[in-house]
Amino acid sequence: MHEHTLQGMRPRGGALRALVVGFFCLLTVIVVCTAGLGLYALNVVDRKATTVLDMGGSVVGALPEILPELQESLPPVLADALHDERRPDYRSEVDVSVRMASRDAHGRHRLVLEVENRGQEVLSMLAVRVVLVDAEETPVRSVVTYLATPLAVDHDWPGPLMPDSKRLSGLMVFCGDEGLTARAEITDLRLWRGPANQHVATAD
Repeated sequence: MHEHTLQGMRPRGGALRALVVGFFCLLTVIVVCTAGLGLYALNVVDRKATTVLDMGGSVVGALPEILPELQESLPPVLADALHDERRPDYRSEVDVSVRMASRDAHGRHRLVLEVENRGQEVLSMLAVRVVLVDAEETPVRSVVTYLATPLAVDHDWPGPLMPDSKRLSGLMVFCGDEGLTARAEITDLRLWRGPANQHVATAD
């Protein structure tokens, strides 16, 4: 009788039930811990982001004082290259034209661009957007190129454009369509403001 009483007190499905209960308890602990870690991480990120923004604001506020010192510490060629300003009003002194020269067997169009600086300022940067349009004036392809840059490095950096000067540049644009024409638009224009290095200016 004692053995039958113990068997009657055993929970039904004891092993399986214990396994299921343990699994859900473990899952609950994992969810709670993950949520806690997530909230802590968000709190840390928020505090760090606030600190970074405060530091960024301090750096931006100090830029007017830092930039002159930075330019003076650079070699003259680099300091002078950075000593320019955006001058959209000078657009009337700059002429840009583009024409289609040829098209190869791979569908690449060769464009010839010509820029003329009719004014008395040095063009330190001139960005031009070239658009290929079809017979219905629908844009088919566009590309941005630079006809003047602060430094002369290679074919992509032709260098500044002097006053009363002209410059020819070639550009290859891949487009399989035929019967296209090219349009050129000046998108950015900057002028050199003179020697940035005080020692260079005094020596001259």
